[in-house]
Amino acid sequence: MRSVFSKKNEKKDDEVKTVCGILGEKSVTARLHDKIKFPGGQASGCQLVCMNDTAFESYGKTQSYNSNVSEEAMKKYTTVFNKLLSDKKHYCILGDMVLVWFALKSDDSAESSFFSCFFGNDSDKKANDKIAAIMKYARSGFTVDEKSIDDIIADKKAVFYIAGLTPNSSRICQKFMYKGNFGDMMSNLIKHQNDMLINENNTRPIFFSGIAKELISPKSNNEKVPSPLMSAIMLAALNNTKYPDALLSTVIRRVKTDSDEENKPYIKLNDTRVGIIKACLNRKNKKEEITMAWNEENKSPAYLCGGLFAVYEKIQQDSSGGNLNRTIKDSYFSSACSRPSSVFPKLAKLAQNHMRKLSEGSEIYYNKMLGDIMSELDGSFPATLNLDDQGRFIVGYYQMNKKLYTPNEKK
Repeated sequence: MRSVFSKKNEKKDDEVKTVCGILGEKSVTARLHDKIKFPGGQASGCQLVCMNDTAFESYGKTQSYNSNVSEEAMKKYTTVFNKLLSDKKHYCILGDMVLVWFALKSDDSAESSFFSCFFGNDSDKKANDKIAAIMKYARSGFTVDEKSIDDIIADKKAVFYIAGLTPNSSRICQKFMYKGNFGDMMSNLIKHQNDMLINENNTRPIFFSGIAKELISPKSNNEKVPSPLMSAIMLAALNNTKYPDALLSTVIRRVKTDSDEENKPYIKLNDTRVGIIKACLNRKNKKEEITMAWNEENKSPAYLCGGLFAVYEKIQQDSSGGNLNRTIKDSYFSSACSRPSSVFPKLAKLAQNHMRKLSEGSEIYYNKMLGDIMSELDGSFPATLNLDDQGRFIVGYYQMNKKLYTPNEKK
């Protein structure tokens, strides 16, 4: 119940004045803020600032008098907000979150168009050509500090803003806010692309929307990546920091849970999913532990077990002529990824049975390969693998599988 004091001292709209928290000047405070046509929100519009319940009021101030935003500032930010949301070059929808961005300059079309391409916006061919050039520099390890990339990014000193927002009933909730130098931001996005690369022949950038797609079940029609997780992924890429642990755990769960289909063979494991695991592990350990291809110098037991599993699967495929409805990957991959010691002895016996059907040359080739890996494992398998090691297992399997199915070049 509102106190007698607050009723007595409540003034009319044009009489309530305070120092505006945005402009820093004493002026008329906005009682109600204009609505914003926000994607996913109410058709009538949403408000960024509003107090529609007495529980949110304080010091006897009602409605938006609590926010000390002047009428002038309110009109300015709502007008600009609606303008940004009317231009596809300044916003995109990512799951249940809306991202809005702009550069602090009179004409930010070049910067905003360029940044929008990281979300798969193909409407600007020039910007997409620049993205292709960025990927070229990413594979070479170059950054925007290199003089040769100056022509790709014109205004590196422009201040760039990105906001992550979600609709909540009739309000707009801010999930994160990023402010940085456009050149530094692009340098970090180049590093992000470089960290995500797992196939050096792939020139396609990994869009943020592509990352989000790999974190949800392919059979789901309405599942979305939680906005806190997507916000953390975005900030890690923009600031060149460690990716959230939830990203690694989510993609590993999807690899272990999802299954390939006859017309969709790359659901369970693909370049994007393995690239995410590679990026998470390398940034977490602050070194390049995972390389682009199978690494003979990587002595991690989990990595070796993943490679060994790929060899066992290839032996099974070769012995059957490729005519299998179900492989050991379909039956044992998830358990082998978590508890190798309980699965690999059984797989070893199956592999010996399969090798009896192979030619003598193939049998010698696979026995040597198995012997090399087993010698590094000292003939034993880990009892369990933690989350990071499960990631190493998956990458090891993927890279050995690529090696086995890639013909050797004859020079």
